[in-house]
Amino acid sequence: MILGTHNSMTYLPVRKWWMKPFAWVARCQHKDICEQYDSGVRLFDLRVAFGRKGKLHFRHGLIGYKGDVNQTLLLLNSWGDTTVRIILEERNTDWDSVFRYYVTLWEQTYPDIKFVCGVRKYGWAQLCGLPQIEIDMLQWCASMQGSKLSALYPWLWAKRHSEVPQIERMYLLKDFV
Repeated sequence: MILGTHNSMTYLPVRKWWMKPFAWVARCQHKDICEQYDSGVRLFDLRVAFGRKGKLHFRHGLIGYKGDVNQTLLLLNSWGDTTVRIILEERNTDWDSVFRYYVTLWEQTYPDIKFVCGVRKYGWAQLCGLPQIEIDMLQWCASMQGSKLSALYPWLWAKRHSEVPQIERMYLLKDFV
């Protein structure tokens, strides 16, 4: 089984001041990307979105995070043994073709990363020809399997369910590795 982190970049500081009071609700990771890797993580769940001027950034729901997508991919590529589950965190379908362009560019620029998924989160529309993977969703999909309250507090849900037996899958996504 390959260990992965759900919303891998949510340890980063938020992009806007007004997001700070809500950051703890969206946070799924406390360890930075290097610490995640050192903990055995090889699948990184990167959620990206576009700002008003088209600048790419990391996002989880409504919360945007500071961080350079290309620098992160450069680091992951340097390790040579990582998989990136790339998801467009946008409701607006106008960004679909731009996302497809970036994914194609990243596949060429970072050949040592295995890119998978390539969907838009809202509606889960397949946007790219990337391979799909089967993952154990039990640890991170609180909104589907937990109560509505649990969906608001991923850290609480992850803590309460950390000892639940896992379904045998090739990939396991976890909150708070």
